[in-house]
Amino acid sequence: MLRPAVSTTICFEDEGAALGVHGPLVIAVISGRHPFSAHAARRAVDEVSRLRKTTHRGALLYAYVMGELAEVPGAEARNILAELPNHMDASVGVHEGSGFRASMIRAVVTGIAMASRARIHPDIVATVPVAAARICARYPTLDEKSVVAAFERVRTAALEGA
Repeated sequence: MLRPAVSTTICFEDEGAALGVHGPLVIAVISGRHPFSAHAARRAVDEVSRLRKTTHRGALLYAYVMGELAEVPGAEARNILAELPNHMDASVGVHEGSGFRASMIRAVVTGIAMASRARIHPDIVATVPVAAARICARYPTLDEKSVVAAFERVRTAALEGA
């Protein structure tokens, strides 16, 4: 099946973090060793809220990547990020890494998500290709290769912002 080409637009980049849009998909990447600041969290939530009210009224799928070396956001940033589920239809989180630390982080994030009162609970996975497969299963108009490329485009922007 021939799918229409979808480009990736970078909304912002800031010290190891970036936010981009690829069709109905909004992608956040936190990479490197910079802590995800409350300022960046507020920018991300405000941008996702704006997208939901404008171009993404019909569907907004949120995906994020926490690089293997990325620091977990601080309490203030986490409180701000807790607003995100109010704006999305589905969510996939990638916590990269194959070691014990990465596995433990995925388990803790999954547990927190399951215990939360949010109406949206993210699928937590270890790699971008697995996330792309889950996204494309939900939104078959998207192509897995283009979704993986979109993740990498946003990752590049995050690294350039570092």
